[in-house]
Amino acid sequence: FDAPKIPHEGLWAYPQDGVNVPRNTPSLVFQWEDVGATAARLRFRSAVTDLTVYTTGTSWTADEASWAALVGTNAGGSVEVELALAVGTEVWSEEIITLNVNRFDARGTIYYWSTTASGIMTIPYGGTASEFATLATTGYCVGCHSVRSGKIAFTYDGGNGGIGIKRTSDRSDIMAYGAGTYGNFNTFSPDGNYLIIAYLGAFLLHDANTGAYIGEIPTGGYSTHPDWSLDGESLVFTMADGAAYDWQFTGGRICTMDKTADGGWTTPNCLVDPEDPYNAYYPAFSPDGEWIAFNVSTGDAVDDVDAAVYVIPRAGGSPIELAAANLASGYTNSFPKWGPLPDDDVMWLAFSSKRAYGNIVDGVPQLWVAGFDPLRAYAGQDPSWAAFWLPGQNIDQGNHVPTWAE
Repeated sequence: FDAPKIPHEGLWAYPQDGVNVPRNTPSLVFQWEDVGATAARLRFRSAVTDLTVYTTGTSWTADEASWAALVGTNAGGSVEVELALAVGTEVWSEEIITLNVNRFDARGTIYYWSTTASGIMTIPYGGTASEFATLATTGYCVGCHSVRSGKIAFTYDGGNGGIGIKRTSDRSDIMAYGAGTYGNFNTFSPDGNYLIIAYLGAFLLHDANTGAYIGEIPTGGYSTHPDWSLDGESLVFTMADGAAYDWQFTGGRICTMDKTADGGWTTPNCLVDPEDPYNAYYPAFSPDGEWIAFNVSTGDAVDDVDAAVYVIPRAGGSPIELAAANLASGYTNSFPKWGPLPDDDVMWLAFSSKRAYGNIVDGVPQLWVAGFDPLRAYAGQDPSWAAFWLPGQNIDQGNHVPTWAE
């Protein structure tokens, strides 16, 4: 590696330059293209770090102690990572990439839908995936879930199927299979006492402790994809007039309603009403209540290849594309969900994407996480960092809807 370096583009496979990770993220798998190199050298350098690694493979993963030291000493800062490959008698080099390490840990557990397992899987952040409620554990297909205050609600047997509610602590039933309540997307009140279920374009309010039906929340149109703000004062959702299904439509608009003094709701205020052929859907409030993440695509909201993640202020304004997190068009970046309110200024968004995870998996829906800087968002700039693959998930499964709970 003492020979002059010859610059080459496209050697890095993962991670992307500028990625930002919580301090307690397990070691990234640094990957590069197979160009017939006999050896590779990685150098990690910062004001407090100078670590050199040699390997004959096409990837490197730090052992637990080395990674803890690397991120621990650079928490709140960044590390430059240099790649050099010995190819024949030459040394090829790639542009240095920057790894940002957040000052604090991420926390909580991510509940996500695996189409392969036909159900809900869980990953405690920094841990590994396990089955929560799947075809194998319940005997039924389980999906369309929401989680809050120690409860999870979901749909059995696919679209328009029966609603189930379980306690996350022991997986005991509040509303068991066959209870007679049907629906699709749903959302809990902040205290977990109420559940709004989207069914055939209507919002149906239920007691989340008993499952009892309370009444319909009028929206004035075909409505789906509800999300209740953590302050309990607002509901964000998708309106799609003339939709045939709660999950498949065009012309979707992102709208909000606010609680009134008498316990009712205001008429909808549509913040995002894209022009044809664009479709907006899958909205979600940020944990501080100031931002709404959502999807935009030209498809029908089902597995849209050009789906991209955007945000808009809760009070309204111009949508902002999370360009760094989206990476490019064509990756099916879908169903963004926020992490719990962090100790730091950086918030975290998880979403599903079919982008390549280096040389490990490509074209399969996997979960990705990106940092979000609200100060940049307030300035109208792209508030996102490059996304990273969520460690611990199964690369042999198609993973979606990463709902992040405390």
